[in-house]
Amino acid sequence: MPDRRQWRQRYFADRAQAKKVQRSFIDRLAPAGTWLLALSLAVLLLWGGGIGLRSVLARTFLRTAHVTQGVLEERVAGEAFVLRNEQVFLAPLDGTLHLGVGEGERVRVGGVLFSITAQGTVQERQAMVAQARRELEDFQSACADRRTNLRAQLVASDARLEEVLARLRWAQTMGKPRVTWEQVALLKKERQRQAPWQEELDRLQVKETALQALVAERELNLERVYVEERAQVAGLVSYAWDGLEELCYPEGLTVLDPSALSRAKPVWQERREGDWVTAGQPVCRLIDEREYLLLVKLPDTVGYQPGQEMPIRIGDWEKRARLLQTPAHLVEAGYLLFAVEGSGGRLWQERMVPVTVVVESVSGVIVPESAVVAGNSVYILHELKAERIPVQVLGQIGKQVAVSGVKPGAQVVLNPWLVRDGQRLR
Repeated sequence: MPDRRQWRQRYFADRAQAKKVQRSFIDRLAPAGTWLLALSLAVLLLWGGGIGLRSVLARTFLRTAHVTQGVLEERVAGEAFVLRNEQVFLAPLDGTLHLGVGEGERVRVGGVLFSITAQGTVQERQAMVAQARRELEDFQSACADRRTNLRAQLVASDARLEEVLARLRWAQTMGKPRVTWEQVALLKKERQRQAPWQEELDRLQVKETALQALVAERELNLERVYVEERAQVAGLVSYAWDGLEELCYPEGLTVLDPSALSRAKPVWQERREGDWVTAGQPVCRLIDEREYLLLVKLPDTVGYQPGQEMPIRIGDWEKRARLLQTPAHLVEAGYLLFAVEGSGGRLWQERMVPVTVVVESVSGVIVPESAVVAGNSVYILHELKAERIPVQVLGQIGKQVAVSGVKPGAQVVLNPWLVRDGQRLR
């Protein structure tokens, strides 16, 4: 048997080993205990003291703004061609021009637009008639042979076409209606040969017609020394024109080529008192300014409906515009047609203008989107407390919302997730 000393040594050795094992177990549990303790404290704070924590966060990070009454707008920028109901007056004879009214002034029915005083003696005007006749005769004699040759070529070509067509008709009567590629090629070739001949004949005819009109005009004005042009309708008078009057007019919309619009460049010319004018040249425009049409080029034409009314801005000038039925080929090219009341603007002397179309407009108290809770309420700061009040959303454009139910000047909470109804914040 071991003696008492050995027994005591073995006892204390076993006890020391047991304590060591106990300490290592506690050391392993220490990290888990720390996290458990932190989690317990967090739960207690959120459950029992969460109100205080939210208050601290709200007081630290709360953002507010004073709201105002306003208007939200969705705007689209574009470029517009101005189409006017206007009449262009030409000079009836050669002479000195006298203006009837000032530029941009209105004239009543029967008012004098302009007058022309012919210059030179009767003999001098007779000489001008004789000169115009000589020009016509010289032209006719110079192109007589060419016209004869062109007409002969067209007659021969027509004979060849008739021969091919006769063969086709014979084939159909014999029960062989099929058209061969050779016959199609012959028809196409003859028509291609005819095209430049006919075009040249047409050009010669146009030139001859113009010279004949000049002779007739000078013969008519031979005894005329003074003429007046009077307005048949009331309107606004302008002695300037841009050369696009025959392209941009309301009645021509159905045949208006969008590509011609993209190439069009207005070149303004102006008449002044005492100018010398030649018969047939433009002198002035008489404009119906009650309504103008704007052919607006927009980035997108989808969603617009004829009859819609919306504001349209040209510089600092704003009018209500009415969307009209626009020809389909212009819509496909990105154009929409608007009608605007004419009074008060300067569209009578403009052709291409930058415009801004207000597509959508809504008025109310303007608040940021982030301030609206669940789409039907906002928090305001009232007497150092957060107060939740119901609102009606009238419209939204971008990140701004127009609402009713909030008084202008109210201090609205911009981050409402930090507060609750009735919470004291200061």
